[in-house]
Amino acid sequence: MKRSNITASDAAKTVSLVAGTITASSTSRTLSGKLVIYGVVGRTNAGLLKVAPGALKFPDDLNDVILTKEHDRDDSRGHLVSLEHVDDGIRATFKVADGPEGDAALREAKDKSRRGLSFDVVDATVNGDTIVDARVIAGGQVGIPAYDGLYIDQVAASLQTPAPPTTGDRMTKAQRARLKELSAKKDLTADEQAEKAKLTDLAVADATSDDQPDDDKKDEPADDKKDEPADDKTDVKASLSGGVPPGVPTGKKKDAKSDGNAFDRFISDVTAAYREGKPQLAITAALADVTYAQHGGIIQQPAWSGELWSGVDEEPEFTNLLNAGTMTQLAGEGWRFVTKPVIQDYAGNKVAIPTTTISTERSPWVGSRMAVGNDFDRAFYDFPNEDLIRSYAEFVRKSWVMKLDAKVRDYILAHAIPAAGVPAQPTLLKAAAKIVRTLKRRNVGKATYIIANDDDYDTLMDISVNDVPAFLELFGIDPKNFIASPDVPQGTVLGGVKQAATVRTLPGSPIRVDAQHIANGGIDTAFFGYWAIEEHNDNGIATVEYEAPAEV
Repeated sequence: MKRSNITASDAAKTVSLVAGTITASSTSRTLSGKLVIYGVVGRTNAGLLKVAPGALKFPDDLNDVILTKEHDRDDSRGHLVSLEHVDDGIRATFKVADGPEGDAALREAKDKSRRGLSFDVVDATVNGDTIVDARVIAGGQVGIPAYDGLYIDQVAASLQTPAPPTTGDRMTKAQRARLKELSAKKDLTADEQAEKAKLTDLAVADATSDDQPDDDKKDEPADDKKDEPADDKTDVKASLSGGVPPGVPTGKKKDAKSDGNAFDRFISDVTAAYREGKPQLAITAALADVTYAQHGGIIQQPAWSGELWSGVDEEPEFTNLLNAGTMTQLAGEGWRFVTKPVIQDYAGNKVAIPTTTISTERSPWVGSRMAVGNDFDRAFYDFPNEDLIRSYAEFVRKSWVMKLDAKVRDYILAHAIPAAGVPAQPTLLKAAAKIVRTLKRRNVGKATYIIANDDDYDTLMDISVNDVPAFLELFGIDPKNFIASPDVPQGTVLGGVKQAATVRTLPGSPIRVDAQHIANGGIDTAFFGYWAIEEHNDNGIATVEYEAPAEV
């Protein structure tokens, strides 16, 4: 169940339902009609709501319930004087104010331009589509009722102010309580009906009097001061606000500055409340729903975010570990020494100089290819969608870089030769040191990179952050070329020299090609890349085993 509460800072969480019709006495300037029909769905701007029998609570002093024009509590035109509980709902009688505002209320009810009765409640408890508990703070004279066919059925005949009662009678607390008791009863005897009529007339007369005494003194016996004015008088409009919760506008007269269109003031109040962070739910009767579900999808333009983030861009790790070169043909070859010439000592004095036997060999390489393509509907080009085409090309180029990097990684792992005569080392750094020494003894140069399993790499955390760079400097290895990779077997450390091989690519790879696919109304967009790895020295990459500690 939902419950709406009024607080001093709350603009107004109210529920208003329009029920039915307006009636009158020729002398009382009253509007009467059915205020609510139990169990019947009524229209509100919060949806369709019903009222359960006994759900509506009224203040002890019915005068505290003001009569408004179209739910505008700054535009009061009277107040409640009596209630009648009938089988299917509640009838109410409102006393309209003296003067032009009350005259307008009577006139509008007669000419049927504003002939519906309504009520506003606070502290409402709504169970599903039914109001099961609520406190009434105002009634309203409205143009369109929430319930079809129910309108004001009695209108006062007189537009002039009736003459004040001459009897001097005043309602006591007991009389007011008795009138409330009779109004709550459904079946009245003839005597009770007569008594109720008399008390109702007395209530109307009492409400129009200008010299009503304080309630606390109504039951006191008359004394010598009976004809003197009461010490604590309040005018009619002031008394109307007595039972209205804090924050709910009362029926005070508007000045020239505050006058204006009620709808404009309503919109201004709602907007101001939301700007100040105050939730304002004004459930006003007889308004047809305009929901976002009905119309939002038709008239609301969705926000456009463009291309969304697809993950962190990967950076190549292995391609730069080897030399870079270009391709001019799909295949190529080079040559290298198998037996190198070696200079020797020479005695001189025209004796024969030393000589050496050399041998060479060819080293061929064959290029490989990568490609990807899609047949785009030509509408993407005829009505340019730059985001899609541009992003498609960018992702293909990124994938080329990472795919080539994986090829280089696979080459390094496949061409690593174990260091001869080197046992498994107790630490990763000692294994790396053995690789550096092995490559040096193979006469291929200083190691330029070291690769270890990423879990083994974690053992470096046991060494001071200042010591690791010192070790690497000792090895002559750039720290950025000390790489952790899940593709290296755990317990194996690998290292090599940059000059051991060359990664060749065709300049511009991947090359973009677009072609018209006229028969199917498309444009074929494709990318082609060419690459090869040319080996220079098969001794340029070495591995050493490492006794990785067992996981605890």
